[in-house]
Amino acid sequence: MTKPEPKQTDNVRTIKAASWYTISNFISKCMLYLFTPLYTRVLTETQYGLYNNYLSWQSILVALLSLELASTVAIAYIDYKEPKIFNRYISTIAFLSLAIPATFGTVMLVFYKQFASLLGMEPIYLILLVINLCTTSALQIFQGEQRSKVEYKLSSALTLGNSFGNMVLTLLFVWLFPDKLFAVVLGGLSVTTVINLAIYIYVFSRSFCIEKEHIKYAMRLALPLIPHVVSTTLLSSANKIMITKLCGSAETAFFSVVNTCAMVVTLFVTSINAAWVPWFFGRMEEKNYPAVQKVVKVITPMLALLALCLCLVGPEVVLVVGGKNYANAVYLMPPMIFGCVVRYVYTLYVNIEFYNKKTGGISVGTAITALVNVSLNFVLIRKFGYMTAAYTTMFSEILLLAIHMYIVKRQGMWGVFNHKYNISVLAVAGLACFAILLLYSKPILRYGIIGLMVLAALAAVLKFRKEIGGLLKKFMRSKN
Repeated sequence: MTKPEPKQTDNVRTIKAASWYTISNFISKCMLYLFTPLYTRVLTETQYGLYNNYLSWQSILVALLSLELASTVAIAYIDYKEPKIFNRYISTIAFLSLAIPATFGTVMLVFYKQFASLLGMEPIYLILLVINLCTTSALQIFQGEQRSKVEYKLSSALTLGNSFGNMVLTLLFVWLFPDKLFAVVLGGLSVTTVINLAIYIYVFSRSFCIEKEHIKYAMRLALPLIPHVVSTTLLSSANKIMITKLCGSAETAFFSVVNTCAMVVTLFVTSINAAWVPWFFGRMEEKNYPAVQKVVKVITPMLALLALCLCLVGPEVVLVVGGKNYANAVYLMPPMIFGCVVRYVYTLYVNIEFYNKKTGGISVGTAITALVNVSLNFVLIRKFGYMTAAYTTMFSEILLLAIHMYIVKRQGMWGVFNHKYNISVLAVAGLACFAILLLYSKPILRYGIIGLMVLAALAAVLKFRKEIGGLLKKFMRSKN
């Protein structure tokens, strides 16, 4: 027998917190992409290559050394319901997230010549990299704690302040320092370091302890995810690397323009998932699967509709992001954007694996699809060209969805979602995305469809204006 759904006030509070987190995180991440034109203009080609090399090593080492400890916070909040115990857990993983990178960073600095040569960067950037590694996880852990407690104000402020502060300092340093590469790296690091250090001080002053039980708990959940995170990080670069090797740098540029658009959708998907996970775990505790299905039935088609709208205005998006020279890249948009929608659906099943504390399958699934993706790229890009990479990526996302559905079924949690509904939405969205490909050569028809969709949206708003107004009032008046 399922328990009743939470009170409306709790739902409104959860929706408000999730919305603020999604918006702040999305805006924060988008700032990074908005700054790309600045980087390409103030840095030489060599410097821009070195900057991307720095970011690549940063991503890989963060994935390895952070141990994905922040990802354990939501489920730990369910298991450690007593606030004092939960605070001790946060203190334990915060200490680990600082101690492990600091230990590795010390080794890097002692043997700085060898590591500088290995990573392809000057010693000064190696020092900045170590600082970044030591102070990168605190904000993520704190955000996980705030989301679990359905609190959003401080977390959202820190997220936006971090990105905005880095942006301002980067502009200032670029103006002040003659070495523009140093200015960009330092600008992207300074505010982040200060915020993370402040969070460490707050967490340790609240409750400083290192408990063996909590270490074992965190490692049992987090360690199996490291291959998944590293594989995902490597996979995100594999398409560009293989296109460059097999086709050339010009084709890589075409792929990168649309990949930037897809990454924005991916960020949106990631933000939504991170925001709703605490609520989802709560409903799983209650075995209130109908409530979960009700929310998924709203979010999934809305996301699919947003993806279709982005595909419809694909030529205009590519024109803004890349310019006229990249017009043909628009034909990559439908498969890559549809792949993002599939990614959202498979994260639903990944959340169940997290809840069950059986995360080994996540890494296995990612490793399998990474191998399949690279193999297909090697064969098909060589034969059919760089556009094939968009379709191999889409196929890999579908394969990963199938793997996670199988894993969830094996774990005995098949009744959580309405699978036929999810697959039906994906099927309709997939067909619609590829139908849009035909419209790119028929601009008048495409603009006509866009106009009809705008009119339909306006009509829906007018028809349900009272209901929308009521929801907005509840949203704005709800208290923490």
